[in-house]
Amino acid sequence: MRVAVVLALAGCLLSASATATTLYTWIDAQGRTQYSDRPPKDFKGEVRRIETEAPPPPPESATEPRPGGPPVVPAAAPAAKAEVAPRGIAEQRRATREKLEKELTAARGKVEEARRALAEGQDATVDDRQLLHRPMAPAPGQPGVHVPTALRSNCRVTETPSGGKTTACPVSVPTEAYYARVHELEEALAHAEAELEAAQLAYRRGVD
Repeated sequence: MRVAVVLALAGCLLSASATATTLYTWIDAQGRTQYSDRPPKDFKGEVRRIETEAPPPPPESATEPRPGGPPVVPAAAPAAKAEVAPRGIAEQRRATREKLEKELTAARGKVEEARRALAEGQDATVDDRQLLHRPMAPAPGQPGVHVPTALRSNCRVTETPSGGKTTACPVSVPTEAYYARVHELEEALAHAEAELEAAQLAYRRGVD
């Protein structure tokens, strides 16, 4: 009985149109369930009405033009990997070359800047100098010792550790801060030159 009911329902569904369909079901005098798209005539029993939804329309083909619309051009097939690969490799090499060139140019600029800073930093200013008294010549009046014909007025006579005397005059010499600054500039130049050498090596390896 269930098989017959299913087959009857399937037949009604297949015979239905593409629009919404109304079905009727009832139980006849023999106790069998009947289905039809029309109600039975002269039937005194209960008749049930069933509304069925229409199936969705099939999707339009991408290559079929719509009525009154412009023709649809089919999409081009994707390019083969064999054709894309050489162009991708060339673009990657060009990008790598440009990157290495920028790094090499920047390294050269650092070296030039470090050299210029060292050249300017080696010129001691007034603040970079200090006056120190240093022995210049023996003190006048010492026997057997040549005495300079003229002594600077700011020179002075001092005793040596051995008990002798000597003339000490003030001399302008760079301060410790000056030497420390020059040392830092020299180290900066050496570091910039090492970076330039590494950039040159990377460039040669990257473009070969």
